[in-house]
Amino acid sequence: MEPDGRDCHPHPNDVYVPRMICAQFNNMGYCTILRRVRKQLLEELWRMMASKSPQHFFTIYLAVFMMLHEISVTTRDRYRWAEENNQEGYSLAGQVEAIQEGANIILSHWHYYKRGFNPLTTDWKKAKGKKTVWADLTEKEIEYLLEICDFYNSDESHNVPLPTTGESFRVPLGFEWDMDHYWTRQMFEEDWQPKRTFRRNCRL
Repeated sequence: MEPDGRDCHPHPNDVYVPRMICAQFNNMGYCTILRRVRKQLLEELWRMMASKSPQHFFTIYLAVFMMLHEISVTTRDRYRWAEENNQEGYSLAGQVEAIQEGANIILSHWHYYKRGFNPLTTDWKKAKGKKTVWADLTEKEIEYLLEICDFYNSDESHNVPLPTTGESFRVPLGFEWDMDHYWTRQMFEEDWQPKRTFRRNCRL
């Protein structure tokens, strides 16, 4: 194995673990851990949301963020595999369809839970002491949420270059779901509505 010295590589001159080894570890993690506890995990997350305790808000935010981001990463990888193997759309298309539907379900629960909360429009001085699910956020947590919302409102979050073999790659038209921030940037979208998702039997 030798360092990758291409200019298009995000970390040139580093030696990376072969993709197959990463895939094997990911599969082991899913089979031995996640598959066994996924129901418990989702039930616990729902209980935290239903409790409306301000102490849980940032934990819930992080959990939802990680799940939504992982959906983008997973569908992008299925597109990569299909492209490298001369297939159209996604490999494991049924899986991609299911997890994107899941993204809209997660976002529906999240928006119901946060009750229209937007870090950029909240009067933080008046918010302290009120009976809201975000009332106990620390200064650092507030600062983080403000920064992430500013980023989502910028053009930078809409188009993210992705490295592949050869030239730099951008998410093709019709596959916006694969962008790093496509799902997570909807977490603080005003008047959110479920977005279109991939369908195996529909033309993009």
